[in-house]
Amino acid sequence: MIIGRPVEFDRAVALGQAKRLFWRKGYANTSLTDLLAAMKLSKSSFYQAFQSKHDIFEKSIELYLKERTKMMRAELKSSPSGYAFIAKMLYSVAEHSNVENSTIKEYRIGCLVMNTACEFGQSDYAVAQAVRISMEAFKQVFKDAVILSQLQGDIPSDKDPDSLAGFLVSSMSGLTTASKAGADDVSLKSIADVTLSALK
Repeated sequence: MIIGRPVEFDRAVALGQAKRLFWRKGYANTSLTDLLAAMKLSKSSFYQAFQSKHDIFEKSIELYLKERTKMMRAELKSSPSGYAFIAKMLYSVAEHSNVENSTIKEYRIGCLVMNTACEFGQSDYAVAQAVRISMEAFKQVFKDAVILSQLQGDIPSDKDPDSLAGFLVSSMSGLTTASKAGADDVSLKSIADVTLSALK
């Protein structure tokens, strides 16, 4: 019996490279050749570590969600108030803020989850589920921020936190899409201003 050679690369680093590539190009526009080049892997090493392009795409979304929610939770914890956190999240889009490092900040690439939702819709069950889980996770962070804002007196206590959280996720989606489409900072900030005013 011939045993395959061990996978001799950092799986986490390779997955991170794949995530960045999918984030920039989308699923359909990313070829296996693109992935192998970005991940610096041979085809045999790729298939030893990952089942397929679809498999690594799903794992990329999971990684993005983990990193994004971790960042959001840290921001919420360090913010002076729940409302300040919400404002920072909205205005970060206008400032072309990015959860990744500065080496890819020049890309107006939006949000991987939102981009995926637009690309796939409901055509792929596994991907649609990954998107739904991600959206719910983002919504929960915003819901916690809304509840904190209500306790701190910045958002009226009679407003439904769940509805406002859904509104904020939708607003972030719209802002990131507008940014990706080329909207200027002034326009994006204006949209963020209106979104914040709706919370009062």
